[in-house]
Amino acid sequence: MKQFDFATLQAALIERVFIVRDEFKRKGVGHYKVPILLGVVGSAFIYMNVYSPVFIYQRRVSDEISSLKTQAEVAEVYRPARAKELAAVKRFPKLTNKEWLSKTMQRILSEENVVPRAMDTPTEADMGEYVLMTMQISLMPMPFSTVAKVAMKIENSEQLLKITDCSLSREQAVAPGWPLVGVTMTVSTLMPKETTGNAG
Repeated sequence: MKQFDFATLQAALIERVFIVRDEFKRKGVGHYKVPILLGVVGSAFIYMNVYSPVFIYQRRVSDEISSLKTQAEVAEVYRPARAKELAAVKRFPKLTNKEWLSKTMQRILSEENVVPRAMDTPTEADMGEYVLMTMQISLMPMPFSTVAKVAMKIENSEQLLKITDCSLSREQAVAPGWPLVGVTMTVSTLMPKETTGNAG
């Protein structure tokens, strides 16, 4: 393969520069003012109509690509959190009146044959787009195994129910070797504000 001779090209370019210089000296710049003017105008026209629009377009495309990359990076960071939120929203109770939480807890306790000693009226707290509903429950003495079943049923409810506080106290056993436990717990759930006021 024939190698390109840069030295020869450089010498030829220098020779052309000297020829142009000598020609300007001999005839003067005024003799070439029309070609020079046409060259300047032509170069300006090409820059404004070819290179400049292409440069502006490339810069705009580059900015758009950078913006999309930034949005993708942000989405990648928040997508897992958003997915968890959407999964939790599916478990939110559909109704937000106070009776829903009371009836749900009564049903869970009844299924485990647990008698409530006292059930307070649920309270509500504003949590932005949601309402935090909370109620305190005291239960009659029961075996610890039953306490565990009730707790698991509450935590694994189809609707979003959580035990936010729980205290246990040893109660007098009905028979030797069968200790009973008294339970006081606070149960909470989140409900969307837009459903506030629906009947349950």
